This record gives sequence, C-alpha cells and structure tokens, in this order.
Amino acid sequence: MAYIGIDLGTTHSLIAVYEDAVPKLIPNSLGKVLTPSVVSLDGDTLISGEAAKARIGNVS
Repeated sequence: MAYIGIDLGTTHSLIAVYEDAVPKLIPNSLGKVLTPSVVSLDGDTLISGEAAKARIGNVS
C-alpha cells in the first residue's frame, strides 16, 4: 500500500509518496520538488507556484 504526504508550508509546499518502505518526493510540472506556496488570479484563471510568484513584481 502507498501513502501520500502533503506539506503545505507557508513559503513552499511538497508532496511525497511512501511505498515499499521508501519515501519519494514527487516533482511538480517543472521538475522541482519544492513549489512556492503562492497563488494568483488572472481573470478566471488560477495560477500557482513559480508562475504565480513571478507575477508578484508585475502586479499593479
């Protein structure tokens, strides 16, 4: 049986799976295991992680 663990941190979040007595961190769509805990709205689109963090300097 596999177990999933989610760490929703204040600055970064990550997910791991524990299977066959071995923990493994799951990379995000960019191949990184740490994802910034940032969300942004662009109209009706929800943006999260690195993309949302990159928008911080572009907010008016």
